[in-house]
Amino acid sequence: MFLTVTLNPSIDKYAITPSLRANSLNRIRPFRIEAGGKGINVSKALSSFSVPATALGLLGDENADLFYKYLKETDISHRFIPVPGTTRTNLKVISSDTGEVTELNELGFSVSGTVLNAFLSLVDSLLPTMDGIVLSGSLPDRCPSSYYKDIVNLAVSYGKPVVLDADGEAFREAVSTRPTMIKPNKDELSRYTGKTLDTLDDIICAAKDLHDSGICTVVVSMGADGAVCISDEGVFRAEVPKTDILSPIASGDTMVAAMLYAYHHGFDTKKLLSFAVAAGTATAMQSGSAVCTLEDAVQLEQKIHCTHLI
Repeated sequence: MFLTVTLNPSIDKYAITPSLRANSLNRIRPFRIEAGGKGINVSKALSSFSVPATALGLLGDENADLFYKYLKETDISHRFIPVPGTTRTNLKVISSDTGEVTELNELGFSVSGTVLNAFLSLVDSLLPTMDGIVLSGSLPDRCPSSYYKDIVNLAVSYGKPVVLDADGEAFREAVSTRPTMIKPNKDELSRYTGKTLDTLDDIICAAKDLHDSGICTVVVSMGADGAVCISDEGVFRAEVPKTDILSPIASGDTMVAAMLYAYHHGFDTKKLLSFAVAAGTATAMQSGSAVCTLEDAVQLEQKIHCTHLI
C-alpha cells in the first residue's frame, strides 16, 4: 500500500472547444467535472495498475460533497482532513482540433499551522505500515515551502521510499532531504537551476547534479522528446514514437505512478524509464483526464526506444 499526497486539491471542470482564441468569444461544450489534484491522479493511475494506494490530503469543507462523491464512484481509498473554506475550482479547456489544454487554476484555500500539524501527524501514523509515499502538486496558501521537506524527512526516518513531483521552492527545499525518486519536467528543472536548458547535455548535467547529491533516481520528462533518467546504473534516454496525443492531462502523474510501480517490482533503470514513458504516453493518448491501463502501458513499451547513454 502506498500513500499519495494532495495538499491543494481541486474540482476540475473540463470543457471542449474547437480552438481557443484570445480576445474573442469562445463557445465551449461542457465535458465533465472531476475531483482533481496530482496526487489524486497518481492514485487513479496506481489503481489502474492494480497497486493499492490511499489518497491523503486537505479538503475545503464547504464543497466537499462533490469531491467525496467522485472518490466513491472511482473507488479511490482516501483520508482527507477538512479545512475551512472551499476547494478550488480549475477550468481546463481542451481544443478538439489540436488536443492542446488551456488551464485556469484558482489559488485554493488557506491553511493554518494547526491543520498542517494534524496532517503531518496523520502521515506519521500511517507511514510505518506503508510501502512508500508520493508527494506531488502545489502547496495551499500559507503553507510553508518547507512542508514537503518535513514529510520527506519523516519518510526517510522510517526507511520508506519517497517520490517527489513538485515545483518551485517546495521542490528546491524537498530535494535537499534526498527523496528516493524525483520527476521534474524540463521547465521545472530549468527553474530549479536558474538556467535555460537548451540541449540534452544541459538537461543531463542538471539531472546528474541532483543524482550526485544523493537522490537515487532522477527522471526528467521532456514531452514529445521523451525523458532521461539518471541512477547509479548510468544515464538513459527514452524516445517515444509518433502518436496521436488527445490530452496531456495526467500523463506526468501516470509517469510518477509507473515509476513507483517499476521501483516496487524491482525493475532496472532502463526498464523503469521505458515503462514510465510508455505509461505517460499511453495516458496522453486518452481523452480528458482518463489514465491508461497497465495493458496499454505494457503494449506501448515495446515501441519505446531506450538507450544507455553513459
